[in-house]
Amino acid sequence: AMIIIACYELESPIQLLDEGIFENIMIIFSTYSILKFIQATLDIAFTWKARQTMEYSEKFRQVVKLVVAAIWTIVLPVCYANSGKRYTCVSSQYGSWLDKWCFSSYMIAVGVYLVPNALEMVLFFVPAVRKYIEISNWQIFTIFSWTQ
Repeated sequence: AMIIIACYELESPIQLLDEGIFENIMIIFSTYSILKFIQATLDIAFTWKARQTMEYSEKFRQVVKLVVAAIWTIVLPVCYANSGKRYTCVSSQYGSWLDKWCFSSYMIAVGVYLVPNALEMVLFFVPAVRKYIEISNWQIFTIFSWTQ
C-alpha cells in the first residue's frame, strides 16, 4: 500500500480518498484473502493426522473456514477485475466536505469482507457483550466466530 501511495506523489492525505487511488490501495485485501486461504489450507494440512481425535465441530469449523476463505479468494479479485473504473456516485448535501462519494463493486465487496473484523473490533471494546456472545449457544454467533 505504501508503494502505491508513493507512486501517486500525493500532495495531501485527503487525496487518498480519490476513487482510483483508494481502489488501488484496497487491492491489499485481495492479497490478504489469498493469504487467509493459504492459512486455512495449512490449518487442515497440519491437523490432518489428528482428525481422528478431533470433535465434529472442530472439523466442521475448519471446513467452513476453508470454504469462506476460498469464496473471498475468488470474489475479491473478480470484483476488482470487473470494477474497472465503473463507479456509482452518490451526491451528498450541498456544501458538505464530501461533495460526491463514488464507489465500485470492489469497494462494496471489501466493505462486506471487513464487516467481521469491524464487529470484532467493536466487541473488543465492549467486553460484556463479547463475553455474552462467547458463552451463548446461538448458532449464528458460533458460525460467525468460525469464519475469523
